Amino acid sequence: MWRAPDVFTLGHSPDPDDAFIVLRDRERAIDLRGYRFEHRLEDIQTLNERAMRGELHISAISIHAYAYVADKYAVAPVRREHGRRLRAACHP
Repeated sequence: MWRAPDVFTLGHSPDPDDAFIVLRDRERAIDLRGYRFEHRLEDIQTLNERAMRGELHISAISIHAYAYVADKYAVAPVRREHGRRLRAACHP
């Protein structure tokens, strides 16, 4: 039976489009249900490579990299209102 780790590794880049990952966690805007996360701030290419090696529990990756990790990772759904706010915040 699968058992959740004590701490999940969460890879994200310093790019503004990944900022919501950090802000939601730090602001406690979502109920983490007792889960804890260790943030790994790295450039997207490094995150792609680490995901291909299966080193991170959760990670931002490029769409191109997903083809290589689809057997290890799933795409997380984004609620429509978060997507609208994210586009407005990241794109002039």
